[in-house]
Amino acid sequence: MNIFGLVWKNISRNRRRTILTVLSIALSLFLLATLMTVLTELERESPDGDQHLRLVVRRASSLVDPLPEAYLEKLRRVPGVRLVHTLSWFGGIYVDERNFFANFGCDPETLFPMFNENRIPLDQLAAFKTERTAAVAGRKLVDRFKWRLGDRITLQGTIYPVDLEFTLRGIYTGLDETAFFFHHAYLDEALGRPGKVGTFWLKAASAADVPAVAERVDAMFKNSDAETKTETERAFQLGFVAMLGNIKTLITSISSVVVFTILLVTANTMAMSIRERAREIAILKTLGFTRGRLL
Repeated sequence: MNIFGLVWKNISRNRRRTILTVLSIALSLFLLATLMTVLTELERESPDGDQHLRLVVRRASSLVDPLPEAYLEKLRRVPGVRLVHTLSWFGGIYVDERNFFANFGCDPETLFPMFNENRIPLDQLAAFKTERTAAVAGRKLVDRFKWRLGDRITLQGTIYPVDLEFTLRGIYTGLDETAFFFHHAYLDEALGRPGKVGTFWLKAASAADVPAVAERVDAMFKNSDAETKTETERAFQLGFVAMLGNIKTLITSISSVVVFTILLVTANTMAMSIRERAREIAILKTLGFTRGRLL
């Protein structure tokens, strides 16, 4: 019998323990791989679209505080800014609270140039732009509620004291197909035209312009009634994750525990196997097997 035969013989000696050990290590490795994938995805920028060029301008005091719509023209004149888009969270409810999905008031002229990773047929885009109560929704959201083009959709206001009725004029595809967009002007009109915007989205002319654009924007509105905080899209998204706590530290801590568990299970199995085979090991040493080969 060769060395591989001895290894197989020892593995199959206590099949229950072997199976449980393999399953424990496999489950731990799966958990470790999943956690590290989540951590990597949190830190990775999307390779599609112009995410690396996009910045978000919000109220410095709080995200829930709106900005004056009058900032729009000033932002367009900032050196290094190629495109400006308005986006306001509506937070409406469709039928009941279980049917949650993201819904925003936007500028239909700049929505798809800003988020160019999304695609929509040209005829649907034209219908969306020309009709005041028109809306577009992502393919996954449309499939979820079995909507069709031309359907009337009513969103009940939660943040704002208005219910808005829309006509679905377009279905887009892209990275995030779960959102719903409509004319910000329609929302502004329903609220009595207060002239407020949730956030401004900027697209820089180049990646090199991004840091300078952020500094220029915040400097422009410093000491005003509505100071701004400008950050990259990725930083803005990670800010929401930070609201849940230090996710990165939590994932790293759990991963460390998983690695320790793998080592503990492996060491415990080896120790039990060696204790049970003390007599066999002594015989193998007598036959000439070295310590290193036995291990």
